[in-house]
Amino acid sequence: MHTLITAAAIARRGGDPKQLHRRAEAGELVRLRPGAYLQPDDDDAAPTPEERHGALIAVTAPLLGPGTVISHWSAAVLLGLPVPMRLLDRVSVIRPGSGSKADSRWVHAVAAPLDPGELVHVHGLAHTGGRRTLRDLAVRLDPMESVPIVDAALRRGFPRDDLDCTPGYALRKREFVRDFADPLAESVLESRSRVLFDRLGLPAPELQLEVVDEHGRFVARNDFTWRRQRVVGEADGRAKYDDQHREGTTIAELVERAHGRDADLLRAGLLPVHWNHRATVEAAELDTAIRDAFRAAAFAEPCRALFRTTRPRRPAPVDWGPLFEQAADQRVLTVT
Repeated sequence: MHTLITAAAIARRGGDPKQLHRRAEAGELVRLRPGAYLQPDDDDAAPTPEERHGALIAVTAPLLGPGTVISHWSAAVLLGLPVPMRLLDRVSVIRPGSGSKADSRWVHAVAAPLDPGELVHVHGLAHTGGRRTLRDLAVRLDPMESVPIVDAALRRGFPRDDLDCTPGYALRKREFVRDFADPLAESVLESRSRVLFDRLGLPAPELQLEVVDEHGRFVARNDFTWRRQRVVGEADGRAKYDDQHREGTTIAELVERAHGRDADLLRAGLLPVHWNHRATVEAAELDTAIRDAFRAAAFAEPCRALFRTTRPRRPAPVDWGPLFEQAADQRVLTVT
């Protein structure tokens, strides 16, 4: 677990707070905000953007005024949902009423009414619960960013019927996100790809189908399958391979495994297509690659594969308790 360190706590113990700045300059600490740092444990990888943001929430929450509630993307991080990295440099909050937003370098504030039933109280702070958080983000973000969040929420067991589509602002966008979301999308890249397929007018693929060859041998579990077109798609985000590499698989083994998998799919009569995050920005390239595969598959060997549906893989729960306990022990005294 990463360790939270504050200049205020170092000073109270008689230490030199300037050492924290020097250690951050040397890459030993991650600077969260003035006077607050995160120290990665020796055995841990560097903090993820979500972990850094959770730590930023922990050191910022005690400095917020009364009635202020953690909201939007910050509440989503606390709920274990993926959030665009561009938003994670500031803590998002709601201040009830219609007064000034009072933004700062480290806090993005909006003024809005809050129903007590929309709030969750954990670790000594209040944040918006799933229903209000997903509604706020569906309103604020483009579906390319909000669909991955709602896909992940459904995967964690959030009921689709609880997605707020009551009449009001951005209703059609909220309805689209509710109806389009799918818990079988297992990564942000897969979710973004699905939105892009819809915008490009491509047929909607089936998600996470298992392929079995004519002898009953397991071949692959594919991110996307266009069964009629005999094409399968793999959204090869870096995280997919980083996880396997951390588990001890070498790069050479990963490459060999991917080539063997594609060869098995071809023998089963399916044409594989791969893409990464860049393809969701360079949409024309992905559109061309998939449509070319549709045309090429029509002249390939007949499909001999059988398909099996799968269930969503529910991710492990996120526990922010230890981090917030550290923040309470530090008794942060810095000023926004």
